[in-house]
Amino acid sequence: MTLRNQLLSYFSAVILAVVALFGWNAYRIASGATERQRDALVVEHVGQLARALSVVDPEGMDAARLDAVFATSAEVGYAVAVVGPQGTAVMRKSLDPRIGEDLDQVDLAAIAGSPGAQGTLRVADHAYEWASAAIPGTPYLLVYVFPEGDGLRYSGLASRMIALALFMGWISVWVALVISTKVSDRLKAQSDEIERQATHDALTGLPNRLWILRRLEQEIARQPDSGRKLAMITMDLNRFKVINNTLGHDVGDALIQEVGKTLQDSLWESDGLARTGGDEFALLMPIRDEAHCYLLMDKIVGALEGPVVVGGITLEVSVSLGTAVYPAHGDDAASLIRCAEVAMYSAKEEGVPYAIYDPESDPNSVEHLMLISDLRQAEDLDQLELHYQPKVSVGTGRVEGVEALLRWSHPERGSVSPANFITLAEQSGAIKDLTEWVLDTAIEQAAAWRDQGHDLRVSVNLSARVLRDMDLPSTIHEILHAYGLPPDRLELEITETAIMMDPKRAMAILTTLNSFGIRLSVDDFGTGYTSLAHLKQLPVHEIKIDQAFVTNMMEDREHAVIVRAIIDLAHSMGRSVVAEGVEDRRTFEELARLGCDTIQGYYVSRPLPVCPLMDWFAAGEWKSPVVGAGEVDA
Repeated sequence: MTLRNQLLSYFSAVILAVVALFGWNAYRIASGATERQRDALVVEHVGQLARALSVVDPEGMDAARLDAVFATSAEVGYAVAVVGPQGTAVMRKSLDPRIGEDLDQVDLAAIAGSPGAQGTLRVADHAYEWASAAIPGTPYLLVYVFPEGDGLRYSGLASRMIALALFMGWISVWVALVISTKVSDRLKAQSDEIERQATHDALTGLPNRLWILRRLEQEIARQPDSGRKLAMITMDLNRFKVINNTLGHDVGDALIQEVGKTLQDSLWESDGLARTGGDEFALLMPIRDEAHCYLLMDKIVGALEGPVVVGGITLEVSVSLGTAVYPAHGDDAASLIRCAEVAMYSAKEEGVPYAIYDPESDPNSVEHLMLISDLRQAEDLDQLELHYQPKVSVGTGRVEGVEALLRWSHPERGSVSPANFITLAEQSGAIKDLTEWVLDTAIEQAAAWRDQGHDLRVSVNLSARVLRDMDLPSTIHEILHAYGLPPDRLELEITETAIMMDPKRAMAILTTLNSFGIRLSVDDFGTGYTSLAHLKQLPVHEIKIDQAFVTNMMEDREHAVIVRAIIDLAHSMGRSVVAEGVEDRRTFEELARLGCDTIQGYYVSRPLPVCPLMDWFAAGEWKSPVVGAGEVDA
């Protein structure tokens, strides 16, 4: 039942109850007035009869003349009697035989009383009423008798009361209808306003997160019938916190309002735009395919390009967008919003304007959570193994060392790529234990090779998270001491990105490691953000050119120029250079011509397990260095 109908029923019931109450009281009052009116009519009627009899002598009046008098005034069913001064009935007259028979049993003279008296009597289970009046000019009384409740009652009162009650009931219903309509309209307006406040953002007037969540649930419920796809796009402003903290919240609020208005104007065909909190917005739209989704994101990025003037201040605005598509990325509202946010943060990390959700890069997906759990057990289950890729000196053609590369053989998934599980290990916090296992295994193997006469330096990669661990130097020192490996036989490779995430802490840790005699190398140089000033200050011995430049340097002139520039820069700063990704002899000869110190890649060898590596040393053209005399037990 609707609110209006509920109110109508309530008001109608209340008003009708009031009408009934007042109607009953009115009936009681009216009934009392009727009784009084009836009594007055009886007295008047008896008086009329008495006056009619005053013109004749009742004792001398014969029946015919008496009938003539009563025929003009008496009512059928009524009876009269004339009582003399001695209290005897001089005459009786009845127009109803039944009444006559009853009255024959009653001494009317005895009940007549004084003139103007009234009363009731009961004869043979019949109730009667009577009244008396003096006959003017004579000593006689007229007694008038009639059945109780007959004739002279005011019978029209009930019908008028019923009519009045129906009329008032009809009016009451209309009054209730008008009142309920007005009240329900006002309550609905208040309810709508409360609902709007609960589902809309006060700053921009746009719908909020609760609204977009409900809307998404409704759209998902309809989609199975339509077969359409839905795009859930989340976005937030880049550097908004800096703007807010620097220029104040007033400017930040004004910027949010301006961005909201711009998005509304550029997405006029959509009513699925919402502000979900802070500097975050969301857009829900049906799409045809993934290409349509990219067009939408391009449109949003384009709409917000360029400067925005807020409070007289010109600000550069950019956004990061993430998109999840129904049903490909989730079949409920909460999952789609989460996936869209994961894609948005992925876009931020990669430095691109937007991204579509990729389950493979979602650290919180069920599959990844299972993979993290399996990774924590991999060491105990002997599923981890190190492969080693040789690094060859360009000048001597001899192997200077090997890079230790982690491999994971999963019993169900097979060989799991490091690109998949290293990132998961960093995000889950398992990277520290994993790195310690790699260091322990690699140092132990290098020490074993040294005991066998192979003077191989082993390189181990360190992640950004591990490089912020102030206990790292002491951990590595303890492992080296445990296996008796000289510190210069260990080389640690650190990416530019890892160094720049926390330059001060990285500098402190690298300085300590360098003081131990451990060699340090900057990995993937050319793809990060290391400035020349930082590079000059870092206590590194070697720079590794990223394979993205080396692999294509023979076909891409710009890559060749970059490789030459890195080699010249490194040599000018006293650092040696390693080129990764060398896959053919032409590239090797060109690197030798450019003065590169060391090469690494498939042209030399793929990463190999320990035993195949030893076989490769025995059969290949590249030779393993031999430990000098007296150095084996060092």
